[in-house]
Amino acid sequence: MNNIRRSIGFAFLLLVIAYAQPAGDPTAIARRALNLLLVGNYAELRAMFDQQMLAALSEEALRRQVGLQIAQLGKPQSFGSPATERVQDVTAVVFPGRFPAGTFNLVISVDPAGKVAGLFLQPAQPNEPSPAAGPAPTAWVRPEYSVAASFRERAVNVVTGNFTLPGTLTFPVTPGPHPAIVLVQGSGPSDRDETAFAYKPFRDLAEGLASRGIVVLRYDKRTFSYRPPPSLEGFTPEAETVDDALSALALIRRQPEVDRNQIFLLGHSFGGYLAPRIATKDGHVAGVVILAADLRPLEDVIAEQSRQAGANSQQLADLQRQVAGIKAIHSGETGFYLGLPASYWLDLKWYDPVAQTRALRCRVLVIEGGRDFEVPAEDENRWKSALAADRNATVRIYPNLNHFLVPGTERSSPAEYSKPGHVGLGVINDIANWIKS
Repeated sequence: MNNIRRSIGFAFLLLVIAYAQPAGDPTAIARRALNLLLVGNYAELRAMFDQQMLAALSEEALRRQVGLQIAQLGKPQSFGSPATERVQDVTAVVFPGRFPAGTFNLVISVDPAGKVAGLFLQPAQPNEPSPAAGPAPTAWVRPEYSVAASFRERAVNVVTGNFTLPGTLTFPVTPGPHPAIVLVQGSGPSDRDETAFAYKPFRDLAEGLASRGIVVLRYDKRTFSYRPPPSLEGFTPEAETVDDALSALALIRRQPEVDRNQIFLLGHSFGGYLAPRIATKDGHVAGVVILAADLRPLEDVIAEQSRQAGANSQQLADLQRQVAGIKAIHSGETGFYLGLPASYWLDLKWYDPVAQTRALRCRVLVIEGGRDFEVPAEDENRWKSALAADRNATVRIYPNLNHFLVPGTERSSPAEYSKPGHVGLGVINDIANWIKS
């Protein structure tokens, strides 16, 4: 689901935001908070928090959640000049940092009273300025299966209530109407390309499928476009992912190039986990493509990925206590677990993606990578066994693909994601052929 960029919980890191233009110098305030965070002085860091942050993160929670996240990156190698960004009425100060694990932005938000109103960690995008040390991130290069002359693109907006998410519609130049597909990212803040270090899997999919006669809609995720989020009160996967995917499906049906009877949905990782729910709520999709979706509860995934990232025994013990708290959570409970509110975990508590998939009345294609260290073989086998008798379902496992469906020969690891790669040609062709079949 996640990997050591946003999946190892980076997506869920730190949270609670206030509003309004801060008094004083927000950059100086944020820089002091950053220094305290990096040296592990959590008591003084908490003294800078606003009331919402104080309620969300105890000193112990800072140590076992935030400290673990930072430690997994390795010792900081350099920080570039900070940039500021107005989000709602908060000033977010963005520190681009280079770590052994890669290039990440540490975002610290400051409220009108000069209090820290939010902490966030996100992978840097390839077009962002790089810290002084080390080479710039590798630029994306069009894969050979993308035929640029065969498609066009135009900007669109996915609108859900007060949220407007920029997106891109990629469509064939040949006369339509064409079948169409909406792409839904995995967990955490993600741009429309689902950029992850050197990868842009959704851009690969969009150009590859459009080159084969399929309209593709991809859009920036809400938690990417609204950073920090306006509020985490009552925050759920519905608000994070599902509602906007439904709006995207409604939008693509209105496009003149699209065959409204041939609308498909594709979800990757946590987006694939939620895809059956999205399809059920929409009720009109012709088919669902599920890519590299884990079937374990999300809290177990985060704990396992932290173990693979090298968390020590004390950190893992702290994580397990949080996981136990999530599993014991009950209706009406408040508080935060693994950086997310109780409402988020309650929303997932009784969700069974396999049962939801089996109940769908449309075609389903499940694709898993045999080198995917983030999705264990038992989950791949569960998909196969659960859908074996379903005539509308197809499960395919590609032995040489990793979590982002990128081919390779060696055992996959987080380090692999920093090397340029593209979604495998076989995946592109198989999805296109399945849609048209």
